[in-house]
Amino acid sequence: MNYESNILIASTASRHPWLILGLLLLCSSMYSGHIANAQSNRDSLLEQARSADSDTTRIISWFRLARTTKDTTESMAFLDSAGNIVQRVPDNYWQAALMLEEAEVLNNNRLSDLAMKKVEDALTILESKPNSRLLGRAYGLAGQLAWSERSAGESINYKKKWVEFLKENASADQYGKALNNLGVTYKNASLEVKALESLLKALEIAEQYRDSSLIGSILNNIGNVYKNREEFDSALDVHWKAIEIRKKIGEPQAIADSYNNLGLVFRKMGQSDSAMMHFQSSIKIRKPTGERRRLSYAYNNIGLLFLDKSEIDSALYYFHVSLQLKENHGDPRDLALAYLNIGEAHLKGNQINKAIENFEKTGEITTGKGYVDIEIGRLEGLSSAYAKRGKFEKAYDIIILHNKMKDSLNLLNLTKNVRDVQTSFQLEKSQNEITRLEQEQRLKELELQNAELARNTLLMALLAIIIIAVMLLLRSRSIQQLNKNLQEANATLQATRVSKEEKETLLKEIHHRVKNNLQIITSLLRLQSENIKDPEVLAQFNESQNRIRSMALVHEELYRSDDFTNINMQAYFTKLCNDLIQNYAVGKDIKVEIRTEVDRMGVNTLIPLGLMVNEMITNALKHAFEGSSGNMAIALRSLGEKQYELIVSDDGKGFPPELQHHELHSLGVELIHTLAEQLDGSVKMDNQPGARYTIRFQCQD
Repeated sequence: MNYESNILIASTASRHPWLILGLLLLCSSMYSGHIANAQSNRDSLLEQARSADSDTTRIISWFRLARTTKDTTESMAFLDSAGNIVQRVPDNYWQAALMLEEAEVLNNNRLSDLAMKKVEDALTILESKPNSRLLGRAYGLAGQLAWSERSAGESINYKKKWVEFLKENASADQYGKALNNLGVTYKNASLEVKALESLLKALEIAEQYRDSSLIGSILNNIGNVYKNREEFDSALDVHWKAIEIRKKIGEPQAIADSYNNLGLVFRKMGQSDSAMMHFQSSIKIRKPTGERRRLSYAYNNIGLLFLDKSEIDSALYYFHVSLQLKENHGDPRDLALAYLNIGEAHLKGNQINKAIENFEKTGEITTGKGYVDIEIGRLEGLSSAYAKRGKFEKAYDIIILHNKMKDSLNLLNLTKNVRDVQTSFQLEKSQNEITRLEQEQRLKELELQNAELARNTLLMALLAIIIIAVMLLLRSRSIQQLNKNLQEANATLQATRVSKEEKETLLKEIHHRVKNNLQIITSLLRLQSENIKDPEVLAQFNESQNRIRSMALVHEELYRSDDFTNINMQAYFTKLCNDLIQNYAVGKDIKVEIRTEVDRMGVNTLIPLGLMVNEMITNALKHAFEGSSGNMAIALRSLGEKQYELIVSDDGKGFPPELQHHELHSLGVELIHTLAEQLDGSVKMDNQPGARYTIRFQCQD
């Protein structure tokens, strides 16, 4: 009670003494009635425990008596009495139930290690009784204890079993609450994709049952996941929705949680004033309730704001206030984070000895707990501290360990790079598609499988590229052979006086089939690329498809034309450029000017020439233009005696120096030079001021 409240009560008492006396008597009467009811309930349970005919009734009564007191000694005495009866009961189900009751008492007294041993012994019995309701309770308690005392992997494993059990043996709303709990555990273990998957399932169930309190909790957790993924707009949107729901149903502590989380988002966005305002709003709600654990989070976050601004004394003040509150509830992860933040503040203030001291305290707490993210931060800080001391060898050894651990954490988050999950949340509609990565192995096995999957994917991608290259080479040779066969067929038809209509029909069919075959290859590549996760490999597949389409376009123009040996160059270049702009410059205003003095060319020349133009236009569309518009030009002219000159240019930023001097080896550049050699030609690349290719070649038809 504060000073102003005392003055108000004293003033009221002086003016209305009988009113104050009446209120005191009423409160005393209500409290006495509550005590009397509680004592009556204990007496009734004690009578049942001592005299009931059924052993089951007596055991349950002792269990309930143990839950009526916060005195550990008294609770264990009641459970010992229950244990005496359990020994006489042939069904070991009650032995497992006793172990879980003992685990609850031990956990309440922060003896998590001993509690976990009790739960594991109970699970040994209960897992042979899969339909027992106690099994779900045991899995849930094991998941909670594992997070505190063992590892994130073990906690996730137990909580997944808990969720699966409730899915089959409990109501849908209980299943939804368990999914929400599992999602938070995934989030705390930095597995954001899995967290979103669980939380979205939970949200769908909560909406079906119109459970506003659970909906608010799930939205709050989803907002935290978005914050970790640095999708700040989505995080703010979801947190405000959570606050709106929580205000409607009147949950002050939950509202304080949301304000604190909004502050965290604003801090990550660099908006410290907004962050401070929301942290203080959270404290204003929590402080009167005495809820120490969550109150410690808000003070810690304010300390981080001051640390961001290098106000070391203020940061340390709030960190120590937070630490004092955290020491009361004793959660090891919270304590480790507190000492880590204090160490960071001392390090930033060049108080090296104190920094090292607090980093070492952090290490004592995190050892064996599986808190990889905290350990990575601790090692980074410790390395910096020793480096400032001049102990560079020790700092180097620590940073090597830090890098190995960070690589391990990156491996754990491999799913983030495989597919970036895009989700939007609406209270009326929340079914989203998310990558399904369910594995039944423990978390360490999942890490190894992810690493192996990445390795295999890379090998498959490389193999696919090799196969495509071989197919392209074989297809090129096949086309050349096909053209030769067409010429021989023409000669044969001429010799046998085949009619002109028959020859035209045959040539049209051949070109149509070649075009279809090339389109089939393009479709196969597109289907294969849908399974590729690596952006670089996917880009190579797309470029391969465009190269094949440039060849298919030649045969398409041939079978649509009345002349089956030559193609109109203006029409071909126009269609090729339009296709590439649609693929690579969506939303951009790219203009292409085509000037050709050559009316038509044959297929033997146009296939390699079209591939070269495809590469040059693609390179320009991908790299030349920094804005949303640009200009390109294609010019083709005859030099006489079957010699030609092709110039492809743009007004973009030009070639990089290493490309002009042939120090940059890319598939596209090498392909241009190789195709030019097939045409007995040469390639010149320069900036005028944008990029310009000058190709001189000989007609091959």
